[in-house]
Amino acid sequence: MNKIKKPYILIGLFLLTAIILIRMFIFPTVEKIEKGSRRIIETQRESLRLVTQTMELTKFEESLDQYQPDLDRIDSLFIDSHSPLTFIQFLETTSLETNTELEISSIITPTTETNNWIPLTFNIILDGSFNDVMKFLEKVELSDYLVQSENLIMALDLDEEVIRMTLSLKLLTQ
Repeated sequence: MNKIKKPYILIGLFLLTAIILIRMFIFPTVEKIEKGSRRIIETQRESLRLVTQTMELTKFEESLDQYQPDLDRIDSLFIDSHSPLTFIQFLETTSLETNTELEISSIITPTTETNNWIPLTFNIILDGSFNDVMKFLEKVELSDYLVQSENLIMALDLDEEVIRMTLSLKLLTQ
């Protein structure tokens, strides 16, 4: 019986040694290969994404001349927060065209910047006939500026037959 158990013991030891060697050397090597393969695949995906972005950017740059007038028009919607003279000149010109008297009483700038577009508020007083004041408002609202009318107060002066309108115009700036 001892002769019969001896080959089984040797086979068992050989299998145990083989399992230990597989576990110690082959499995870590396979895991390293899998990790390396994953890294290569991720690198290839990132490379493909960058190539696609580069192609899209190149295509956009080629068609930039086509979009430039629209981009310039969008840029003109915003006024310069440090020098709002163009908008003030627009208000004065519109006031002359609509036969209204314009007084800009204050310009309010916010104390904190929350994003790239800073709202700038103009407090204005208009004097004129009802139709003229409404024409002024219509021209301002239909202008090329991003403007919002707020705090509109109208008062009628019966002696002079003039409407006095006080309002705030809120604009987005760059």
